[in-house]
Amino acid sequence: MDKLMQKYRASFKSDFMASLGVFIIAIPLSIGIALASGAPPSSGLIAAIIGGIVVGLFTGAPLVVSGPAAGLAALIFELVSKHGIAGLAFITFLAGIFQVIFGVFKWGKVFSYVPKAVLAGMLAAIGIIIASSQLHVLVGNPVPKSFLKGIVEFPAMFLASFGGESLVSPVLICGLIAIGVQLGWKKLGIFKSMPAALPAVGIATLVSLFFDMPRVEITAIFSGMFGSVTTFTSSLSFDNVVLYAGPALVMAIIASAETLLTARAVDDIANNKDEADLNQELLAQGLGNATSGILGGLPLTGVIVRSGANVTFGGKTRMSTILHGVWVLVFVGIVPFVLEAIPLTALAAILIVTGFKLLNAAQVIQQSQVHASYGVMWVATCIGIITTKLLTGLLIGIAVATTIYLLGKVPYGNKQVTSRARS
Repeated sequence: MDKLMQKYRASFKSDFMASLGVFIIAIPLSIGIALASGAPPSSGLIAAIIGGIVVGLFTGAPLVVSGPAAGLAALIFELVSKHGIAGLAFITFLAGIFQVIFGVFKWGKVFSYVPKAVLAGMLAAIGIIIASSQLHVLVGNPVPKSFLKGIVEFPAMFLASFGGESLVSPVLICGLIAIGVQLGWKKLGIFKSMPAALPAVGIATLVSLFFDMPRVEITAIFSGMFGSVTTFTSSLSFDNVVLYAGPALVMAIIASAETLLTARAVDDIANNKDEADLNQELLAQGLGNATSGILGGLPLTGVIVRSGANVTFGGKTRMSTILHGVWVLVFVGIVPFVLEAIPLTALAAILIVTGFKLLNAAQVIQQSQVHASYGVMWVATCIGIITTKLLTGLLIGIAVATTIYLLGKVPYGNKQVTSRARS
């Protein structure tokens, strides 16, 4: 225990600063995913709080940050349409119970066999999707409904930002300022321990105060939590367990897959020698989803965008994850007016830079030069996710990896590529 406390104390400064950076990213993601899921914004923020504090306390993957996930948005939208918000809450609770059962029976080990090339392709695809969608927000427009539609429509929207009363749209200017600060902050040589996302948002927000533009909108969450507990309690019955068990099991499987693959990917990003305890992480996710369901939050998973940012910003222990949840709770619950001053374009700029970092093109090129099969698996997974859905794309990548393995081209899990690359 003493050694553990010493570790937390030694890394507290890094964890503290990282938690603030992740918090800045968590707000727009949580709100945006809630809206895309057909749920109120408060449900996304509740899930972010629980993902940080509850999951963070029990996590088996300390650097993984949990919250509402874009990969579940389509499924959640379908469930809300069919069963309503109350039905979604019960399904989320049951999904959490299923995840606890998965952890008790130690089924997390299954996900340790997914090849690293597939994980890298997943990261790249999510980065591309996030960055491309946020380009629209950068110029003052809503997130497009599909990846392809967003790509086709963006050039015209970007050109529309020029001309008119001002030569360049103030929205675009603020967004570009936020991007520029992020890319150049470390070169200034001041406050190097501070995540670049913080000064980027701060400076862009100050400039934006002179203009009218879309900003963060926060709704009260405490009253919603109490109301959800009452609704959930009144809906507890054997009939509802039978009714919702099927969709809850599907949700549990998808959420577990996304979380555990994220945990493995984060280990690679952080060069973590102490690999995540996937079974413990399943237990933590189960507790988080059960709690989120009771309090009216969205289903949650380990989220690669937040987790990757956590590593990039210098997070060392679970404290960065827990503290990010505390910041969401404090700012949303007590001083929401502070967040409501932030322009959406500044938050989009943070996500764009984070998304491009997930590509990690240099590593992909290096590994592909060592063994071409790495590139094949990476491309198959990346394109599969972009053109279909997260789970479908992952299954495509795994199928390609399995085929390569059966042909005897490379050991499953890509250990040969990793060992050669290090030599």
